[in-house]
Amino acid sequence: MISFFYQLHMGSGICRGLQVSERMGARQNPESNYEDGICVWVKCIPEKITKRSYSDIVDGAGLIPILHNKPIKWIAYSEYQWHYLSLKLARNDIILIPHHHCNFENVIREEREVKTVGYVGLSKNLKAFPKDLKDRLKKVGLEFKTLIHPHCRKQVCEFLKGIDIQLTCRVIKKKTGYDNVLKLTNGGAFKIPSIAFDSDVNKMSFKGGYASVKSIDDVIPVCKKLKEEKSFYEDLSEISHEMSLPYHIDKILPLYKQL
Repeated sequence: MISFFYQLHMGSGICRGLQVSERMGARQNPESNYEDGICVWVKCIPEKITKRSYSDIVDGAGLIPILHNKPIKWIAYSEYQWHYLSLKLARNDIILIPHHHCNFENVIREEREVKTVGYVGLSKNLKAFPKDLKDRLKKVGLEFKTLIHPHCRKQVCEFLKGIDIQLTCRVIKKKTGYDNVLKLTNGGAFKIPSIAFDSDVNKMSFKGGYASVKSIDDVIPVCKKLKEEKSFYEDLSEISHEMSLPYHIDKILPLYKQL
């Protein structure tokens, strides 16, 4: 039996703990009788390290100095993080279990005119965009919407169903080993093309599946092109959707069963 340990006040706990455990019928935060089974500790310090304990580190960099010399195995949630942890921890047994996207129901964006550009995420990353972005998009016939600090999967899904282009550009102060392509797979799962910077993690795991920009100044022209050139929009939508298929939660669950 597999047990998941997580904290519900963390997004990672909800996604990598609650959602996964519910979907596969695993035990959730058991207080006893878990020692002989598989234990997945999602971004938290294990109360007890058992023979088959795994740290799903997510973006919890602080766990490394605490658990580095403990008899625990490590789970990475992206290819990029897998390479980073393999070097950082000097180990060749890091387990890759990619982060699943939010579209459990396999909803596809209905064919319609491209009218809306959307951003989902932290408010601090809006600083990557110019203050007049909304006005500049309006001039080319596009509305800009945001969903800041979403509180549940369904809220993200409802928002994505209502937009036509997703902006995933964000403030990057320095490279870290804790990035993934979740926003790209979330959008792609709905057949919504995304605009993103060519970060290392994007190039490694989703190359060709998004509209690449080198600076924020490139965003408006690319949005305009997606609005006006139907073939460009449809091609990118199809590619991003195909690349997102392996990230459906039901494709990810077998990886946990192999632990």
